[in-house]
Amino acid sequence: MAATVGCAVYVPREEQSEEDLTWMQIALDMAQDAFDHGEVPVGCVFVQDSRAIAKGRNRTNELLNATRHAELEAIDEILQDQSPSDPDFGTRPHDGPPGDNPMLRTTLEYLRNNPPYASFGGYRREDAIMILRQFYLTENTKAPKPKTKARRVLKTSINPPGVSMHSPSTASHD
Repeated sequence: MAATVGCAVYVPREEQSEEDLTWMQIALDMAQDAFDHGEVPVGCVFVQDSRAIAKGRNRTNELLNATRHAELEAIDEILQDQSPSDPDFGTRPHDGPPGDNPMLRTTLEYLRNNPPYASFGGYRREDAIMILRQFYLTENTKAPKPKTKARRVLKTSINPPGVSMHSPSTASHD
């Protein structure tokens, strides 16, 4: 399947690979764990050479740290597995001026020489939508100004890809 670099392409269910569906299920399991702990239900799994190298889930409320998103939790797991002597680790301190930081130069060179990856979406789409809808029915007691959501109702209808749930033609279906 061809993809435009920098844009996500929807993949119909019949064209989705079983391996990718498996990885997405792991991410959804992590999202469910986040939800069960009162977090925004987001999970993440990093895969390399058909092997999960890290997983994470949102932990912002649990740790009272707004930076503890699923992706950062997984990246931290990857960094913990790296050896400081690994040439790809790249965490040497830099004492020079900020514009002369070798780590920054390496990152910019990498970005210049490596195009953005192609992105494909739609995997476990309905499951992802429903877990987010369930979350938006709950109240975040750790929010600066918690909102009462007792009157909200779970919507179970899911529009086809590309159709907004807020478009006038679908308003009567929700």
